[in-house]
Amino acid sequence: MQQIIIEGPVRRLAEAESDAIFGERPADARATTVASLQGTPLDDPGGLRRRADALHSSGELLRRPPAWGGFRLDPDLIEFWHGSPDRLHRRLLYVKQEGRWTHQRLQP
Repeated sequence: MQQIIIEGPVRRLAEAESDAIFGERPADARATTVASLQGTPLDDPGGLRRRADALHSSGELLRRPPAWGGFRLDPDLIEFWHGSPDRLHRRLLYVKQEGRWTHQRLQP
């Protein structure tokens, strides 16, 4: 078992940055994003697939949905945890201070 913890300030990307990221995604992924009502109940997976396939095959230029956007995490702390059956887990902690990263191994 493994886990990564990342901490730091997060900010939503500007509209232009989100547009650029959306435009770099594969065409079928853009179609699925536009077809999906993300976060709402999915009663008909086949219907969603048909809508996405129809959008993809239409050749239409698909624009980023208004609610879809990117976020940037500027990490200050990263911990890698690797579980071990004998409970001597491996924990590696990286901390950014004054623009420099330090690291140390932590006890389990």
